Amino acid sequence: GREYYPDLLFRHDFPEQRVATFDQVVTDADTVGDFSGLVDMESTGFAAAALTFMAPHQVVLLKIVSDHLNVDHLTADSVSDIIDGEISQIEKLINILRKMKIAPTSAVPEPEQAIIDQITSALRLTAAQQRILRNDLFRCHLQFGEIPTGWEEYTALPTQTKVERNQRFSELREFLNGK
Repeated sequence: GREYYPDLLFRHDFPEQRVATFDQVVTDADTVGDFSGLVDMESTGFAAAALTFMAPHQVVLLKIVSDHLNVDHLTADSVSDIIDGEISQIEKLINILRKMKIAPTSAVPEPEQAIIDQITSALRLTAAQQRILRNDLFRCHLQFGEIPTGWEEYTALPTQTKVERNQRFSELREFLNGK
């Protein structure tokens, strides 16, 4: 029920295709109905995890089609052979990505980075929460030209539990998004 739209900001020779993710192996075309794209069990989980930590233009999903709805012939060796046959193309993509120098979409000016560091330390934020905070502060900076005063009260005492951290983080987000 979710859809992801990566932003491909580079030229490449790879065919692009839609992917539908199912929670079980699909071996019958009737299962996918009139969908005309690739089918797998991993793409949605990969996209959800990757987009927790990265911007859409920093996420690339490369699929090598191995079964065409027939998984009976697949073995570890046959899949390895398929990958070996595509390794030069995979290396080509990796080299394209290495050459790219993409600035983070949510880069926060240095004074705001100090605020992020202070809040992260006091609340003991997870990596995902840090990304959310960075986006919230970036929006505040763009909208108001600065971070509203009052955020300091959310860092007055270090958090002791995950529940306390999550509650204070939620309150801080309401404060930042309400300004």
